[in-house]
Amino acid sequence: IQLVTTLLRFDDVYYLLFKCSKRRLRSYYNLTSYLRELYQMPGVASTVDMDQIKDHYYSNFTSANPNQVVPKGSSLSSFKLQHDRDQKFSPKSK
Repeated sequence: IQLVTTLLRFDDVYYLLFKCSKRRLRSYYNLTSYLRELYQMPGVASTVDMDQIKDHYYSNFTSANPNQVVPKGSSLSSFKLQHDRDQKFSPKSK
């Protein structure tokens, strides 16, 4: 569950601002599904403030963003979409 903070920030901060990957997280189906599962766990969504996260990174890392432009970014609604991890990774009935 510690990975949730990195996964949540990946597309909007690490990919766009720091250019640390050739592809966005959403390009990876299983990771995106895993993030949705984590986000939908009780108590997780209420701790996520993407506007504050983006404001912090895009305003404080002036070497990567000298004009301090904060992009609109992704919508949190995509994290609320159905994931199939419970069907894919649940123990099979014998």
